[in-house]
Amino acid sequence: PANAGTAQFDRWNGCSSTSSGNRTCTLSSIDSNRSVTAFYAAPNSYTISVASSGANSVPISGSVNGTSGTTQYSFSRVSGSSVALTAPASAGNAQFDRWTGCSSSNSGSRTCSLSSISSNQSVTAVYSTPNYTINVNSSGASSVLISGSVNGTSGTTQYSFDRVSGSS
Repeated sequence: PANAGTAQFDRWNGCSSTSSGNRTCTLSSIDSNRSVTAFYAAPNSYTISVASSGANSVPISGSVNGTSGTTQYSFSRVSGSSVALTAPASAGNAQFDRWTGCSSSNSGSRTCSLSSISSNQSVTAVYSTPNYTINVNSSGASSVLISGSVNGTSGTTQYSFDRVSGSS
């Protein structure tokens, strides 16, 4: 068989020939005792490291049991396996922007696909916090000194300042 438990078929020893992807052993001209051995090897296991940038403690889930947690976690998968990770649309004030390190992900897609895993891999869910411009104006008077509750937000009318989403 191709697999025996978690071990994968590797090769035969002692055959006259092999076929069917080297999984069939043929003995020909049998004129004495012969010994053949099917070798199985434990599959390689690789570590997938999941992180986030721009947000902390982001709950990222996976398509395989045991692949969920908050960022800065890792899990193991055997060689050739696949997994899909899904990041939430937002984390605090930060909005999902993109994935890095994936085999594939569509622009703006919150799903990262890793296929045919054959090495240790690191993926990152990138989040960004939008900045908004606050325009301050006055009507009916000019050069009015208006001050704000955040340092650096005072000036005469017709000025603006930037603030991060969710700030006051």
